[in-house]
Amino acid sequence: MTDTVQTMPRIQLLWVNPPRSMQGWDADTHQGILDQGWIAPSPADRFPGPPGRYNLIPEEHWRTVTVGHGDPQVPIFLHESWESRGEKWVQSIPDAADEVAMIAKVRDAVMKLVDSRLAANPAAFPAGPTVTSTEPTPAGIAVIGRCVVLEPTAG
Repeated sequence: MTDTVQTMPRIQLLWVNPPRSMQGWDADTHQGILDQGWIAPSPADRFPGPPGRYNLIPEEHWRTVTVGHGDPQVPIFLHESWESRGEKWVQSIPDAADEVAMIAKVRDAVMKLVDSRLAANPAAFPAGPTVTSTEPTPAGIAVIGRCVVLEPTAG
C-alpha cells in the first residue's frame, strides 16, 4: 500500500481598497475551487476582505500581478467588483545583438497601451510593473511584454 499526500493548492484573494490600493489574502483551498473558477469566502473564515464572489483571473495575468509577496505560482482570485485586463506586445528579435533595444521597445509599447487604457478609464490602474521576457515562438525568439490593468466591472 502506498501513502499519497495531497497538498492543498495555495491561492490569493485580491481586492482593491479605494482609491487604488491592492490588498491580498493567502489561503489554502482544494482543487475544486480552481476548477470552479470562483470562490465566495464565508464570515466563518475570518476573511478580512469585502464579502462577495472572487473570480479566478487568467494565468497570464496572475503570473504578472504583484501583490504582497508577489509569488507568480499562486493563482489569484479577484473580487467581483474588479476585472483584470492584460496588455501584451510581442516583438520578434531579428538578431541577438538587437535584444536589448527590442526589450526597451517592447516595454515602451506596452506602457503606451496601458496609458491608453488608463486615459479611457480614470478608475483603472496597473496591477504591477511592465514585465518583459524572451521566449521562443514558431517564428524564432521574441520579446514579450505584459502588464495587467485592473478596472471596475461595468455592473
